[in-house]
Amino acid sequence: MAIKLHPSLAVNPGSWLRAEVVEPHGLSVIDAAARLHVTWAR
Repeated sequence: MAIKLHPSLAVNPGSWLRAEVVEPHGLSVIDAAARLHVTWAR
C-alpha cells in the first residue's frame, strides 16, 4: 500500500537543492551540476 501525500507537501527538488546545497556552499548552479555529473537547465 502506497502512502499518498497531500499535494501541498510537495517540494520542488530544484528549489530545495538551490536553498540547501548550492547557495550554502557558495556554488553556482552550473558548478553544482558539473560536480554532480549532470546537465543543468534554466
